[in-house]
Amino acid sequence: MFGWAGNVIRVDLTEGRIQREPLNEGFARKWYGCHGFLQKVIFDEYDFSERDPMSPKNIVAVAPGALTGTFTPGSQRVGVGVALSPSYGGYLDGFSGGHFGPELKYAGYDLIVFKGRSPKPVYLRIHDDLVELRDASHLWGKRVRESCRLVGEELGDPRYRTMFIGPSGERRSWICSGVRREARPARSWAPRT
Repeated sequence: MFGWAGNVIRVDLTEGRIQREPLNEGFARKWYGCHGFLQKVIFDEYDFSERDPMSPKNIVAVAPGALTGTFTPGSQRVGVGVALSPSYGGYLDGFSGGHFGPELKYAGYDLIVFKGRSPKPVYLRIHDDLVELRDASHLWGKRVRESCRLVGEELGDPRYRTMFIGPSGERRSWICSGVRREARPARSWAPRT
């Protein structure tokens, strides 16, 4: 649909419930993609009178850009927005490149909205129409690279694209991220004389 995949995933971690819904075309045309989707959903759905960033009422949303997954240079981005950042005290978003955003779009999704708090560690697995919460206890305390390897082994595909909070996120660090980046060959550079 004009650059959008056409679906939204809503995850209630407290109840372990996943809801898939179609992306509203009017919403998509007005808010366009990544930045707009994140801000519109969070500002509409979060009660900013709640001031605890670690509260289960906080919202975390993930959205690729409208051009993510195309051959447009520099468009392979995915954004993560949080209603209440512990370091900033308000809305904050961050962005990453790599394969996660395009793969999310190829699976058919433009937005993931997380609410609540799970009683145990879980991760969200997306494989086209299959969207499920899976136990992540065995990943708890592992570094991002090891978690990527373990998830790849568990799912039978070492190329599974992942996004993790990592040990710093598990410890509720104010700054954390864990998007798997592909290894790149080293390049040498020397000035021309």
